[in-house]
Amino acid sequence: MEAEQVELGKVYKCIPVELNEEIVGSIRVKYENTAILKVEDYPPQAKGFVKEKNHLVLALYSNIKEEVHKTDQKVF
Repeated sequence: MEAEQVELGKVYKCIPVELNEEIVGSIRVKYENTAILKVEDYPPQAKGFVKEKNHLVLALYSNIKEEVHKTDQKVF
């Protein structure tokens, strides 16, 4: 996605920096090339990583995939 397409507070699927698993998170802060997301859902194998990062991860806009709507938010 492009930075202009990503909106604060909305929930997206993405692959964060330092992780090869897809997570679901809401956009908290936008920077020039990246965004900080609050993790809302993740696969079981990412539990340790998510806890270590206090449920806040950094993702490149190019790794933010699609918006997740509240009705289908529970992905994993």
